[in-house]
Amino acid sequence: MHDPRKEQRVVSMFKGAYVRSNDELHFVTLRNISETGLCFDAFPGVEVGSEVAFCFDSAEPKTGVVRWVRDGRFGVSTLSDGSLLPHQMGPRPRAVRLPLSINARVHIDGRCSHVTVHNLSLRGICVDYVFGMRVGQLVSVELGGHSFELATIRWHRAGQVGIRLAEPIRLQQFRDLVKRLQNLHSDTTPNELEKIASQQRA
Repeated sequence: MHDPRKEQRVVSMFKGAYVRSNDELHFVTLRNISETGLCFDAFPGVEVGSEVAFCFDSAEPKTGVVRWVRDGRFGVSTLSDGSLLPHQMGPRPRAVRLPLSINARVHIDGRCSHVTVHNLSLRGICVDYVFGMRVGQLVSVELGGHSFELATIRWHRAGQVGIRLAEPIRLQQFRDLVKRLQNLHSDTTPNELEKIASQQRA
C-alpha cells in the first residue's frame, strides 16, 4: 500500500504544544512533525476524524484533523497552507505560553504580594508589576499549589514583569499544573488559544 509519509521528511521532536479539541484546551508533547502532519501524545477523548487547533513554538495557531489514535499518541494532518517543518518557522522559536488570568503570590525581599498571572510557559511566568520589582531581582512564586524558588525577574514593561524560573518545569508537572489552574478558574477558555501567538511576539 502506498504510504505518502515515506516520501516526506519527518523530524523527531520533544516539545510542549497546545491542542484545542471539543472546546477544551490541552497541553501535550509534540513527538514528530512532517511537512503536512504532526504526532502528539494523546489525551482522553481525542477521536479520529475530529477537527483540532494546535500551537507550538512561535508559529501561528493552525487547524487539522485527527487521522489516527494508537499507543498513547495521535496523528494530525494539517488543514493550513504551508510546510510545518522547523526551517519554515524562523530562527530560535520560543516555547508557547498559555494565557491565564489567575491569582498567585510573589515573595520579594521578605514581603508577599498578590498578583495576577497573565501567561505561563515551561520556563517562565508573566505577572503584574509590583512596586519595587527590578530586573535581575530574585523572587519566589506560589501558583496552583506549587512554589517556584529563586526565580529571576528578566523584564518589566507595560505594568507586567517576566519571571524566568530557576529550572524549567517538567512536562508532566506542567500538565498537572495547567489542569489544576484550568479547573480553578474559568477565565482560561479554549478560545484563548488564538491569543497565544500574539502574546509570544509581544
